[in-house]
Amino acid sequence: MTAIEDILDDWDVSIAARRHLSGPEIISKGILDRHFGKLAEFAMCGSAAGFRPGRDAKERFCSFFGEEWDSAAASDRIMSAAKAVGALKLDEQKIGEFWAEHGAYEISDDMFVSHFMDDGLDAFVVNGFYHAMRRDFCSENAYALAMLAEFECSWETFNENVAGAENPACADENSIRGYIYDHATVLEMFVDAIDNVILASRSNEEAARHEKLWMR
Repeated sequence: MTAIEDILDDWDVSIAARRHLSGPEIISKGILDRHFGKLAEFAMCGSAAGFRPGRDAKERFCSFFGEEWDSAAASDRIMSAAKAVGALKLDEQKIGEFWAEHGAYEISDDMFVSHFMDDGLDAFVVNGFYHAMRRDFCSENAYALAMLAEFECSWETFNENVAGAENPACADENSIRGYIYDHATVLEMFVDAIDNVILASRSNEEAARHEKLWMR
């Protein structure tokens, strides 16, 4: 029995079904983008006009960054992860690294903004982590293992103690993310807050939607 199976067994989690998916299948069926919904849409938005933030979101932006959203948008400094690749002349991995380094603020649901200020840059990037993660899931040699889990514990317990915190560095060492983070060198894996090993549902409603996406 593997360490991950031990973790599942410790919490009486059983696997009802498994499905392997290749990177080309994931991208051709739009599985990952549909999984993330608006978050993915914002990450690939072509212009700032496509974000359409409400008044509260604009006020949060100003509170976090000390600048009005409309002013930054007018100067073409608000951009999606996809647009940032060309506009900032950085690849997906570097954008993800910058985004993690500078930190991000959630100004509205599924819209996380980071201010890139290094090396002469002055840009606000929305959901900058997404393209690096998308590449990992959707590359030619990538594959994902989807599992349909059954358990009696609460969703909170499942996500904190079984899956582990979304930032693996903060995850319980006895969780899946925590275990893989602690053994990343041996497993020859790169694990951080962006490449955080697994996607996990957080409610019955999410699980039903994710089952339709990943298991069928």
